[in-house]
Amino acid sequence: MTNNPRMVLLLLFAAFLSPILIAIFLNSTWSDYRPAPSRSHGELIQPPRTLNVRLRSAAGIDSSKDTFVGRWWLIYVDRECAEPCRQRLHTLAQIQRAMGRKQAEIGIAVITPNTLSTAEARSVHGASENILQLADVYQEVEKLLAADNSGAGESYAGKTYLADPLGNIIMRYQQRQDPSGIRKDLKRLMRLTKLE
Repeated sequence: MTNNPRMVLLLLFAAFLSPILIAIFLNSTWSDYRPAPSRSHGELIQPPRTLNVRLRSAAGIDSSKDTFVGRWWLIYVDRECAEPCRQRLHTLAQIQRAMGRKQAEIGIAVITPNTLSTAEARSVHGASENILQLADVYQEVEKLLAADNSGAGESYAGKTYLADPLGNIIMRYQQRQDPSGIRKDLKRLMRLTKLE
């Protein structure tokens, strides 16, 4: 086989031109190609709500927005912590544990008008020491979340919210939401923000 300089030049030209032609074709009206959208499992809160209300924990400790800065937070909001609430808190604790070495970067908070009793806290199967209980701010938080137009007229009780490390509530999950969807969203967001 002889080395034909003209053939080498044509092959080199084709190698550099072919990706450009493929890109033009995929972006043209001739192609029906659409990349698969990334699927989030919760509802995006647009624009995000910033947790800047003055909060008091169950232990009587004042906290502020700074409490929610620097960690991802799974926040459960409900009118009372009955059995569905305790089950959800247990599930959130399992999501936190499932994140492995990154579980320290994830906090869990429950916001109800009343704090959990000692018996209720024990029923969360060992997760109670990791859960920040916030009392007497349910109405303030509900007002904050009511500013979200996509949820106009609906109750905010019985829902899980995801807050980013800047203290912004960015996602909402229904009570019946599959926990693996919350975990996948959290894992993806942590990876995209370089915190995983």
